[in-house]
Amino acid sequence: MERYLLRALLAVSALFSLSVSQTYDVLVIEKTGLLNCYDEFQKSIPPDLLNRILPPFVPIKIVKNQETLGDGVTPCMKAEVDGSTLYLLTDEKYLLSFRKREGTVLTYRDKSFIGDTIEILKSGYWSLVDPLKRTRKTLPAGEKFMRAFSDGGMTYVKWLADSVEFGWLSLPGALKGKTWRVVVAGIDTTGLSPAMVDRLLIRIQQANRALAEIYALLSQESGRLMTTPQWVVSFRKRTITCTLEPSEAALSYKESLSALSAALQTYFLGSGYEAIVVGNKIEIRKP
Repeated sequence: MERYLLRALLAVSALFSLSVSQTYDVLVIEKTGLLNCYDEFQKSIPPDLLNRILPPFVPIKIVKNQETLGDGVTPCMKAEVDGSTLYLLTDEKYLLSFRKREGTVLTYRDKSFIGDTIEILKSGYWSLVDPLKRTRKTLPAGEKFMRAFSDGGMTYVKWLADSVEFGWLSLPGALKGKTWRVVVAGIDTTGLSPAMVDRLLIRIQQANRALAEIYALLSQESGRLMTTPQWVVSFRKRTITCTLEPSEAALSYKESLSALSAALQTYFLGSGYEAIVVGNKIEIRKP
């Protein structure tokens, strides 16, 4: 028994060491809605939904540069965005496939993801540089950003504001705690604990998996391809929003919206946050 326990501990230690040092190639794409992209169930994502899942300039982590879909023929890249698996179609040379080639595509090699949240402490001291490094915005104190990866002395971040925006910050370690600070380690954009957010994401993934299985069966029985509704999670400064896309699917899932909202509410007991149904969305926020 002790021998098996030791082997298990060594395996866990090896996995932990690997996760700490693991690096990825990262794509930053201006016109993400033009990608030929499949979801984790290898179903094509329509452009209108893709624009919501992959906002412009979102950092796309490449898990595997050369992959094929389940048919064993179609070349692609296996990618990850905010914990969700995606498949980006490519040509035979594993170059990205677009519906129409427009905009800038940037590639950053061998990057470690940081994944924590930082807060600006001093107004007018820091500027957010746009993803293409053409313009900058001076920042007030109190603004929060999720750190993705570093390159050339700057850090690529997601601005946790009311609209989705990405860019570059220069965050010298010598000024940590003086003009900026780490407020939460891991994925947490609203003051909720990382454990609460993790439970939320796992529950949404389960719901999406169930929807995919249901619609695969319906498509098979009807003999026509049906669009699978999916939950899309977005993080804002004070709110987590779970949106059922396409929006018209909410009409058929009113009871499911209420049931999922009630289930999510149990995850946030004692936090001061509520899960509230608003149209085709569930908003997790303080009342």
